[in-house]
Amino acid sequence: MIAVLGTLGGVALGFFLQFLHQKRRDEALIIKKCAAIESELGTNAILIPQKKKLLMDIQNNLCKGKLLRGSSVHFPAYCYLGYIGEVIVSLTSRQRENLVIIYETLRIIDEYMDQLHSEYMKMKQNANVPDFRESYIGELGDLVKECSLAETLISKYLAGKPEKIAWNELPQVRTKLKDIPKEN
Repeated sequence: MIAVLGTLGGVALGFFLQFLHQKRRDEALIIKKCAAIESELGTNAILIPQKKKLLMDIQNNLCKGKLLRGSSVHFPAYCYLGYIGEVIVSLTSRQRENLVIIYETLRIIDEYMDQLHSEYMKMKQNANVPDFRESYIGELGDLVKECSLAETLISKYLAGKPEKIAWNELPQVRTKLKDIPKEN
């Protein structure tokens, strides 16, 4: 009888120790994945000034009647997209909100820049839209502001002080160029 109880106790202890070991391993993996996302944010922080300069160059050239292609290297989001589902439970609500806004803003900027040239050329061919360039010039200015917002959020996030998000005060970025109101 004692042998049976000892065996059952040993098996239970083994399962418990295995559970603790797995839990520690999972926590270490989550820490590594959070660090990978933070590293990716650091890379994006380096790319933002370059992207802002390109947006301003496009805007300045558009004011002069010239169009530069907007396509460029996209902001990396591999770690965020791959790991966010696993690490989300270990993040505070501020961290989650900051990451969502940062990565969505960067995605929208990349998408806008990829579509800029083709959408602009379509509008240019449409003779019914007078002075459509002003819409694009304004949108490019908004995107520069969005880059600055993302840059600020990234620097505060990486400093360990994620910004409190006032959702009603966030600037609204259009996700598609075709959403720009057409002037009659």
